[in-house]
Amino acid sequence: MARLGGARADASTPIDLRGEHVRDRPIMAGDPLNLIADAQRDVAEATLRAAIGQAAVLDVTPISGGASGAALYRIEAAGRRPLLLRVDGPESPLLRRNPHRYTCLIAAAEAGIAPPVHHVDAAAGVAVTDFIAQQPLSAFPGGGAALAQALGELVGRLQASTTFPPLIDYRDLLEDMLGKVHASRAFADGLLDDHLAQLADLRARYNWREDTARSSHNDPNPGNVLFDGRRLWLIDWESAYRNDPLIDLAILADGLAPTPELTERLLAGWLGRPPDPALREKLNLTRRMTRLYYACFLINAAASAGHPLLESEIDAPDAETIERDVASDELAPGGAKAIHLLGRMYLEGFRSGRLDPRQQAAADAVTGRP
Repeated sequence: MARLGGARADASTPIDLRGEHVRDRPIMAGDPLNLIADAQRDVAEATLRAAIGQAAVLDVTPISGGASGAALYRIEAAGRRPLLLRVDGPESPLLRRNPHRYTCLIAAAEAGIAPPVHHVDAAAGVAVTDFIAQQPLSAFPGGGAALAQALGELVGRLQASTTFPPLIDYRDLLEDMLGKVHASRAFADGLLDDHLAQLADLRARYNWREDTARSSHNDPNPGNVLFDGRRLWLIDWESAYRNDPLIDLAILADGLAPTPELTERLLAGWLGRPPDPALREKLNLTRRMTRLYYACFLINAAASAGHPLLESEIDAPDAETIERDVASDELAPGGAKAIHLLGRMYLEGFRSGRLDPRQQAAADAVTGRP
């Protein structure tokens, strides 16, 4: 099955940005494990058996996954709480596979930030964890302000836990990603010149210190934050490694704490005190960098899904227009065109330094996230 960041998909097939093509899955008779794709079944079953022993597998339910393209299955086994079986998807042509992803997952689980891990086969790319039955983030007690505070505290706990291994300088990663989008001819000549110059300027201005790097999830978008009715969890550790401590906060600020008031609560939860002006300014620079990351990821995903290259314009419609066009069926949720427009919206957020107040609502509409 082709996935975002993996093999090229048919342009007419809707794509779920959480990782899967949207299609009906037939119910298969016999062994529930038959629902696992043939190419994955042997390693998946071996890892599952290492986690549950000979307990009977009662039900296997495929579920939508993360943008990493992993295949996910909810497992019901006799005498066990529901489990999640995760099998790595194909490697993205834009991003190298992170060799530390399972080391970071296990460390985060031990710190109580990721769901408990029951077994991992890192070589095969398979893991078995607790399944988290999620409630909408909108149901978090105390509303958006309390959620922002709790998210800041969660990042603080992660950064105080076992230090993750290093992988790449985030600034180098952004240069590489934007360079690949530029070289891919996704846009006509000259349209990305200002973005390349602004990234070089941002890199020169950003006070990057290796000695302050901390354990980072690096992709805590709203789809990777789960609320179980009692507490928050972070899932999908595909991008985790040691990074600048503001990267996770910048992503959370744009996705779940976009107003100045909520951003203050997020930072206060992280710091344990109100932030100072210097920190607010640095966070604004960091948010520009994380918007560029998502812009490049989305534009590459759209191209992989069949969106035509050599766009003659770079301006994006505003978020309200994207929402309206998805609602009126002018744009297919998860379709290549919608993903491309969302990527252009993030690209404009990087260039201008301004956040469209409905950016996350547009992203939810495009991805089909409730």
